[in-house]
Amino acid sequence: AQTTDPVKPKTFNPKTDDKLKEIPEPVTLTWQKNKSWGDKLFDQGRIFNGLRYYEEAVRKNQQATYLFQKMADGYFALRNYWAANKYYKLLVDIDTSKHNNYYALYQYALTDKYIGNYEKAKLGFELFNRTTQNVHDKEIEDQRKKADRESLGCDLGIQMRDDKTFKEIKAIHLDSNVNHPNTDYAPVLTDARTLVYSSWVSDSVILIGKKEKYATFSRIYTSKKTGNVWSKAELVPGEINKINFHVGNTAFAADGKTLYYTQCLQDDDQRIRCNICKSLLGDSGWVAGIKLDASINAPGATNTEPAFGKNEAGENVLYFASDRNKDKGLDLFYAKVNTDGSLGKAQAMGGNINTDGDEMTPFYDFQTNTLYFSSNGRVGIGGLDVYKTKAGNGTWSEPENLGMPVNSSVDDYDYFWSEKDGLGFVVSNRPGGYGLQAATYCSDDIYQVYQY
Repeated sequence: AQTTDPVKPKTFNPKTDDKLKEIPEPVTLTWQKNKSWGDKLFDQGRIFNGLRYYEEAVRKNQQATYLFQKMADGYFALRNYWAANKYYKLLVDIDTSKHNNYYALYQYALTDKYIGNYEKAKLGFELFNRTTQNVHDKEIEDQRKKADRESLGCDLGIQMRDDKTFKEIKAIHLDSNVNHPNTDYAPVLTDARTLVYSSWVSDSVILIGKKEKYATFSRIYTSKKTGNVWSKAELVPGEINKINFHVGNTAFAADGKTLYYTQCLQDDDQRIRCNICKSLLGDSGWVAGIKLDASINAPGATNTEPAFGKNEAGENVLYFASDRNKDKGLDLFYAKVNTDGSLGKAQAMGGNINTDGDEMTPFYDFQTNTLYFSSNGRVGIGGLDVYKTKAGNGTWSEPENLGMPVNSSVDDYDYFWSEKDGLGFVVSNRPGGYGLQAATYCSDDIYQVYQY
């Protein structure tokens, strides 16, 4: 499941890109050379490209079954769950008599769940727990707890999938005026007709030394609605689409003249770190943003996905996600918005919101006083599911899963809802998007959610 702003390895074409011609085609190499290239590319974070060499290595030497683990994990990292499931099954079948590869057994069940094979996945999680019941290891014990949770998620998925009662919500895939072959994310309405969102619009890469870097960057776009049609997206005016930075995740203040957004830097190994910036509306658009202080932007951490809202005490706050707490993934934080517009010290949300998994993409609907967010640390029907909670008596209610069709068997996040307009959005990598490769790979698209 996704844990930071969307960043995906990009494809390259060595036949047409002069800067990449030094990388040989897999079919021209021996299986040993293909393995070597696969290892090298994996070490550089170039998973998609490395898999091409591993596939060819196994094709040329069917005894190289030890590569199945890297291939399964690589495809899983790319969210190509069908291919990952295939290789985890091969690993499980190889280990069928002893079941010592506990990790593969668990991942095989998990990919079955993400594909939507809930009944099969549930049996897989139960098999994992039976197989490991006498293994006294902290990591395996934690994994058994996760298997119990994922099994309950399968039950919930079956229940929601088979629910034949009338649903008042539909999720419709937006067309190519808005969505692109790479990731589109963070949709918000600034009014009933204006959509602002973030997007990667090219899969081109450049080679610096022997490492890939993106030739284009995540940018902030806007689209206008006429009738039921969204216009071709255009860059938002101003200076916030800064050269050499990835930008996205917008949060507009009520006055419409103040904007918080995320600005990210990516290193040569495709690791990314984000910070939240503030911009003001000028005569020709949004001026270049100023990075917020260390209370919000914890040094060395990713700090991202700002959203205005109210906390459980009814105070105006800025929500955001951060991985500043080591080994806890992404958690939700908030900072009080003072009367002069400044921000107070950031605080983590209460334990009934944050889990040992990832919590991200907060959104607060002021019309219903409801906080929405996504998590993969709860009983859910997919990877990241969207949940909602309301404050009462100074605390948050138990988060409620929004169910289908907002959620699916894969990742669903960046939920936005306007009660006044009966209209919203969710971002998902469910099958049916404009992905470059497999049904769920590199295909985070925006879906319009509406009542009817």
